[in-house]
Amino acid sequence: QAQTLDQLFVNPALHDDLIQIRAAHINADWSADDDTNGSMGSSDHDPQIARFFSKAALSVRGAAVEEGDRGTTALTFPVSLSRPVSVPVTVCATAAGGTALPLVDYDPLLACKTIAAGATTTSFTVRVRGDQWRERDESVVLHATALSPSLRTTAVSATGTIQNDD
Repeated sequence: QAQTLDQLFVNPALHDDLIQIRAAHINADWSADDDTNGSMGSSDHDPQIARFFSKAALSVRGAAVEEGDRGTTALTFPVSLSRPVSVPVTVCATAAGGTALPLVDYDPLLACKTIAAGATTTSFTVRVRGDQWRERDESVVLHATALSPSLRTTAVSATGTIQNDD
């Protein structure tokens, strides 16, 4: 599904990277940027010009999971690119304690994954350790970094919530 932006069709993958859209004024006698000219310099035949960010952006979404009484439960953070890119992108992530403690509330995580050329998503899973203690909900922060100069945003973070169920 495409979106129409004043006679310009933009697919959803590019819409968030749109910086500017304007008519490319082709009548050399009148300045399109001069408000005093009114519509004298415009035409319904003026082509549309669109500027986009030239690089895709990395993002990570937060997550939540019930803690459980024993064993481990998966707290999965979705990681994505704002649009497909033509080369594989390696993304590395680590979990850092917000209010949760490593080795007590969750297993430490340091991992790297590759998003294939043309793809946009991967995920990282933090293993949450179950217990039977009554406690407040806790948080763990996932920090992700893309090892690629071809991205606009290469370092992102999101918070995961470990929901107490005792």
